[in-house]
This record gives sequence, C-alpha cells and structure tokens, in this order.
Amino acid sequence: YNLLGTGTVLLPLMSAAYVPDPKPCLNKVLPGSKMNRRFELPCDATGKNTCSAFTWVDEARKMIGLVFRGTISDEQFEFELPSLLSARPKKFQNGGQAVPYFNDAMFSLWNGGLGTNVQELSRQHPDFDFYIAGHSLGGSMASLAAAHISASGVHPSSKIILYTVGEPRNGDEQLGHLFDAFRAYRIVHYKDLAPHLPFESQGYKHHSQQVYYENSMAAGEPYVICKAGEDPQCANK
Repeated sequence: YNLLGTGTVLLPLMSAAYVPDPKPCLNKVLPGSKMNRRFELPCDATGKNTCSAFTWVDEARKMIGLVFRGTISDEQFEFELPSLLSARPKKFQNGGQAVPYFNDAMFSLWNGGLGTNVQELSRQHPDFDFYIAGHSLGGSMASLAAAHISASGVHPSSKIILYTVGEPRNGDEQLGHLFDAFRAYRIVHYKDLAPHLPFESQGYKHHSQQVYYENSMAAGEPYVICKAGEDPQCANK
C-alpha cells in the first residue's frame, strides 16, 4: 500500500472522474500522461442515470489506468438502494454472485465500448502496471472490472492494482476469491456507512484487503491493513 501515491495521484483521479473532462487533473498529477478515452452511458432501467469511466496511459512510468465515477445524484442513489437492500444477487460472469446494480452498471460500460478499449490498451502495453480505481459506486464497479479483467485474462493479474475508497460490499465469498489473484486495496474510513452495505445477512462479503483509517485520514495519520475481507479488527469493530 503506497499512501503517498494514493493521496497524490489516485485520489485526485477518483475526484476527476466526477467532471466531464478529467484531463487537467490527469496532467497535473501525472505530467506527461495522456487521457485515452472517457465513457458515459445509461446504466440502469431509468435510462437517465449514467455511469462513467475514463482510461489513461503513462508511457514514461509504464502505467495504464481505469477510473470509475461514483453516484452523482439522489435519483441514482434511490434507484441503487433497492438493489443493495432487497434485490437477489446476480450471477457474476467469472464466478460467484454480485449486487445486481453494480454488476449491470459495470457491464453496461464494458459492453458499451470500455471492454474493447481496455483490451486494446492491454495489447499495446502488456507489461505495464494497470491501475484501476473508484469511489463508492465507482469503487464497486472498479472492483468488478478488476476481477473480470484478471479472471478473463485481459491483462496479467500480477500487473493489476486496485484502489477503492468507500466501496460497498459487491459480491459473495466466491466472487471475493477472484481478488486473491491481484493486488487490491479497499480504503475504508471508520465513519463511512457505505462499506457496511449491503448486509452480510444477505450473503455478501467484502473482498480483501482492507486499509482502515480510524482518524481524519490526513497525511501521516496511521492506518491498519487487514488481510481478511470481514476483519473484526477493522471496519467490523
């Protein structure tokens, strides 16, 4: 877990996912990198709520990246909530069960051009580290995308690095095992409600590993890394 890299690069890029043009932020935090493509598509039955992600390449640092946007409106959250609290889990393409909204949202982007874009970037840069990131809903989509990319052999698992902030539970224990193949850092603040949803009683489990902050998360603040997805020493205290 690289706190400096997360705070100075990936957290700003997660924020940049919420604006129509992430390029200025990307150029600031990773000078010399290039925005590749941005996708924004309807991602639920309303036809109005959209999900978004963008890809980037940094030739000098040998990195490619994929960042997902989180929930952007009360209307979208109100449509997500039943999927979190009452909808039956949905079969995930690479094994296990996933939260229906997160699964459908990620694959709406993937099948809408993102998958082709990611495959092309991986073919062009098979030896590059692949950073995948997102906040909240974006964190769940990033997680499912990372699991899919790894399990489908789109990019070498050893080169995949996942960072999420405020990620809800997004699948069952079987799906969680897919995350053992690559590096995953699920950053959790002790006052954040999102990581406690949906409930374990619904059959959902967090994947490993958790980076837990029981403070303000300011630079230099301590954190605990918990290897287990549902660790009683971290967010489940």
